[in-house]
Amino acid sequence: MNIIVFLALLLTGANAQNITLSGCEECEIFGNCSTAYKGEPGQFCHVWMPKANLILPCCCPVDSECIQSRTHCECRKNKQKIDTTFVIIMIVLIVIFIAICIMICITNPNSSSNSGYIGSNYSSSSVYIFDSGCSYGGGDTFSGDW
Repeated sequence: MNIIVFLALLLTGANAQNITLSGCEECEIFGNCSTAYKGEPGQFCHVWMPKANLILPCCCPVDSECIQSRTHCECRKNKQKIDTTFVIIMIVLIVIFIAICIMICITNPNSSSNSGYIGSNYSSSSVYIFDSGCSYGGGDTFSGDW
């Protein structure tokens, strides 16, 4: 097909020295796709006919998908691919975090009990009497405002 387009250009009466090819035509005919899509690197997709007697090449950006059509030249952007390295690193970090949490729970099993914890069970307006059992004359008074 590439040679046919090139020969068609020659047969139209154009002198080979005066022919200027678009980047897309160079991509189709010679395989040089460095300027195939609007002066940027691209890929040849297919030929299309915008009018009855006009055949044009269709080129799309390198990172896109060609949509096959005889009457249109359309490109569809490929969806961004997730970097697998990033996903692997995130999974490893999550596993390490879970392992650390499990190790903390195993090595310190009483950490979830309320021993030594001054919690919100005490009202700030209440007064509690604690009898230590000592005989020095009474109890100690604690307010709930810790």
